[in-house]
Amino acid sequence: MRRRGEDGSISLLIVFYTLIAAAMVVVAVDASAFFLAQRGLSSVADGAAVSAAQALDEDAIYAGRAGDELPLDAGGVRAAVAGYLTDRELASTYPTLQVPEASTDGETVTVTLTYDKKLPFVALVSALTNAFPGGTVRVEVTARARSPFR
Repeated sequence: MRRRGEDGSISLLIVFYTLIAAAMVVVAVDASAFFLAQRGLSSVADGAAVSAAQALDEDAIYAGRAGDELPLDAGGVRAAVAGYLTDRELASTYPTLQVPEASTDGETVTVTLTYDKKLPFVALVSALTNAFPGGTVRVEVTARARSPFR
């Protein structure tokens, strides 16, 4: 004799577990894409900071104000960061790349880069919840480098 109350219970379990597996894939794919974007942008920021740390204040050197350490020039730092980013032609890889900070305290260079990364499934989540406007997530990294001349 067959029980009537259990008909279709396996189908419900299969659907439920499939939804859980799909949600896990969505989270894993988006988290991986974010992590890789952050790691790549961090590498770019490191390179820009090292490049800018070599932008010396030539006026201070020639005026004899350098002392034991070679000073960094704020204008030279910004120009070195812009030149580094332009030379690497990063517009295709990071189309929304911005440099909110490229500064120096005279010894150390600080470079902050931001990028709005479009994640594969965030657009779907955004359409359902409006949690991420535009389906993008902001990636922000900061790198620091000291002048190699000491």
